[in-house]
Amino acid sequence: MEPSVSVVEAVADATGCEATSLPTLHDVVDVDAMNHLLQEAGSSEEVQLTFEYAGRTVEVRSSGSIHVDAQ
Repeated sequence: MEPSVSVVEAVADATGCEATSLPTLHDVVDVDAMNHLLQEAGSSEEVQLTFEYAGRTVEVRSSGSIHVDAQ
């Protein structure tokens, strides 16, 4: 699964909303660049991106972990 899809699902879970009712992720981050960066990170390096999405701070790492701040 692409990181962008995982981010939307994690935020949907955290907010109690349907993923389809959230704002477009493309409006806050270059989704293609994010997916490429996180998927291409080598095992020797950890990449972390932090951004605001749907009123939440989202932290996503190349290891696959996603943290959505509670509000």
